[in-house]
Amino acid sequence: MDELGNKLIEQAGPVGAALGVVILAAGAVIARAKGWLGLGSPAKPDGPKSEASGDVMTELRSINTRLGKFDERINELEHDLASRPTRQDMHRLEMSLARMDERMSALTSNVKATGEGVLRIENYLLDLSRKAK
Repeated sequence: MDELGNKLIEQAGPVGAALGVVILAAGAVIARAKGWLGLGSPAKPDGPKSEASGDVMTELRSINTRLGKFDERINELEHDLASRPTRQDMHRLEMSLARMDERMSALTSNVKATGEGVLRIENYLLDLSRKAK
């Protein structure tokens, strides 16, 4: 049993282990209600259900409802975790941003040099037009 518990924790994580414990507890409640554990007496099929049996069934329905809610929450968490970026994804993004920053720096220097060239051409053309008058 210890080996099974360790495998459950390794493969499903703490949430899966907690879910396993809840399922085992629900199984124990059912087994006790049926009288399989020898701790209680099973309800007689021909006679009316006792009040204790009704309480057990109510408790089982409550446990089943809570298990369903836990299952929904676990599914939502698994979906959220699956859609999150991994450490590798984040590293690739950081590297891409660094390369883009280098390209922008090079582009800035090219734009500056082009602007200076255009300014020189404008000044040259203005000087030519002044001399021509």
